[in-house]
Amino acid sequence: MGQTAFDTWIRDAEDKIAACSDHPLIDYNGIDIHGELWDCWTAGIEPAIEFFENRLVRSDGAFAVRFVILNFLFRLAHFDGVEQEWVVKEVRSVAGQHLARFVRLQVSRVFGDLPC
Repeated sequence: MGQTAFDTWIRDAEDKIAACSDHPLIDYNGIDIHGELWDCWTAGIEPAIEFFENRLVRSDGAFAVRFVILNFLFRLAHFDGVEQEWVVKEVRSVAGQHLARFVRLQVSRVFGDLPC
């Protein structure tokens, strides 16, 4: 997952948020992340999780960043891979566990106060 792609997702999320009176739902599919979902599905989720944690901390929990991360993890947990059923269950389980952790994550509480 590249920095440029993630920044594009953030801009897309910010545009969606600004255009609506309501926040987008976690299953919003208007952000083009299919290629990266496939990469995570086939290469593993841990590099993406580390990237997400770093971005969330650096953003001080900015809503658009948090939304993109949650959206990605939700969509990964529901992604249709073309693997054996046990692999599908395993990837979905791991993605679901990370999704639950990021939902509960509060940046200042977990990582301490961040410098301005």
